[in-house]
Amino acid sequence: MIRSLANPLAAVPTVAALAAGAIFVTVGLYWVRVFNTSPEPVAVQVAQPTPLDVSAGTRLFGPGPGRPVRDAIQLRGILAFDADHAAAVVSHNGEAVRIVRLGSTVGDSVKVVEIRARSIVIDSNGARQEIAMPPTQQPTAFIR
Repeated sequence: MIRSLANPLAAVPTVAALAAGAIFVTVGLYWVRVFNTSPEPVAVQVAQPTPLDVSAGTRLFGPGPGRPVRDAIQLRGILAFDADHAAAVVSHNGEAVRIVRLGSTVGDSVKVVEIRARSIVIDSNGARQEIAMPPTQQPTAFIR
């Protein structure tokens, strides 16, 4: 021990080791305190998510399976002279009744592609749908 006091540089590693040990113990006790304390409750307001707009997706491949276009067109009657010369009496979106020939359009992009005895087939952006005539009270009233 006397020899270490004679040389003051010999005590530097011992003092540094003691200082590092003291810092290690202090930091360890601090983290023990941090991890063992329960946090105070914080009031957090959760933002409500906005509802998604799916209207664009419903129009991506044309209207759905029949409803929008089909409900907009009402078939009132069929005029058929022969298979190649037929016409349909239709009403679109509650407008006045008009006669539509085979191959012509009804509304914006609805095309009449086939006229049958009691129904028509329309093509709406590639989707084909059949619209039948509504049942009548007297089914033989206009047949000759």
